[in-house]
Amino acid sequence: MSLEVKVRAKRIKELVVKRYFNAVTRTRTMLFIGPPGTGKSASVQEAAGEIAERLGREFVEYDELRFDEIVENPEKYFVFCDFRMTECEPSDLLGIPRDHPKHFVTAYKPLGWAFALSRCPGLLFLDELPNVARDDVFAAAYKIVYDRRAGFVRFHDGVMIVSAGNPPEYSSIARDLPDPLKDRCFILYVDIPTLEEWQEWMNGKYGTEGWDFRVFGYLKKCPSDFFAYPKNYTGREKFPTPRAWTRVATELPLAENEAEMTEIAVGWLGEEYGLKFATFLRKEVPEPEKLLKNPGLWDKLDLDQKYAAAALVAQYLQRQVKEKGRRADLVTREAKNFFAHVARNDTRDHVILLLVMIPDDQVKITIASRLAAQIPEIKETIRELLQLRAKYGV
Repeated sequence: MSLEVKVRAKRIKELVVKRYFNAVTRTRTMLFIGPPGTGKSASVQEAAGEIAERLGREFVEYDELRFDEIVENPEKYFVFCDFRMTECEPSDLLGIPRDHPKHFVTAYKPLGWAFALSRCPGLLFLDELPNVARDDVFAAAYKIVYDRRAGFVRFHDGVMIVSAGNPPEYSSIARDLPDPLKDRCFILYVDIPTLEEWQEWMNGKYGTEGWDFRVFGYLKKCPSDFFAYPKNYTGREKFPTPRAWTRVATELPLAENEAEMTEIAVGWLGEEYGLKFATFLRKEVPEPEKLLKNPGLWDKLDLDQKYAAAALVAQYLQRQVKEKGRRADLVTREAKNFFAHVARNDTRDHVILLLVMIPDDQVKITIASRLAAQIPEIKETIRELLQLRAKYGV
């Protein structure tokens, strides 16, 4: 029996940080392979930021314009160097051959990034490694992975090397890695994040006001659209990924009309899924404050509108408690009549939906518990929800 072990974006960050702070594992290259747009690169960069913070150093993404500042103050910085391997020449990794100034020999002149990583702790990220088509670039990457050197420049002991990329089934240019390279890498396969993990990450990065919660409402209704890789992919069509939905969710608040919303949806998701999502957006939904004050408005909504409305109500309740500092009992009192109405006039699934969409676990549990104590009709439903959360993390 075969067992495939996969990790998701949240675990990538945890693993990179944990392995960095062990002297043995820090020197061993990590490689994460998985579908496009699932948070591999973002997680590695976030891990580098956390490592820098723990070390009490300033996180800096390598930039030629800051080279002098970095190498003259190596005790100050943690350097994150991000290489897109598909854009590299061998000399980008090895250095440039130059005549030695004193002897009749040729020596490799190291590039700035390699010199910086020889002076400072940091993280070298070799992104898109499986997508490298040129054997000479692969050969140069071998030396980095094998010897922790760029050309003849040895990296600082506090440098960690991490790589990522797509497997051949998700990329027309990706190839299987040679066995000797695989044997020298700690390799894990990456799965698509859950909707709840993505929502948690979005709130952590952008806050509850920095993205459109209707995206989450739509994805709860159509979860298969979160990552929809075409069966007969030709390489020409766009398709939805968690990264694409992040772009959509953060750009929708900038749209001034329906036409711009449609352009954003189609531009990031492709025509098929973009138009489907744009249709969802065009259905008007009452403001959450109006719904809470006039619960009867819920009965007039169709299924799409209810998913969108549930997302907006959840966002509103979260914001009131976490960002505006209102007491949970006051927020629950405001929402009580609305939840009671939904419980008495709609399905229990919609009560669960409204609560599940609240991003913060503590806010979710507090409001759910208070509602259960005040609304007999949903006491059993909320008890089951809390049991499911304890068992499956919903």
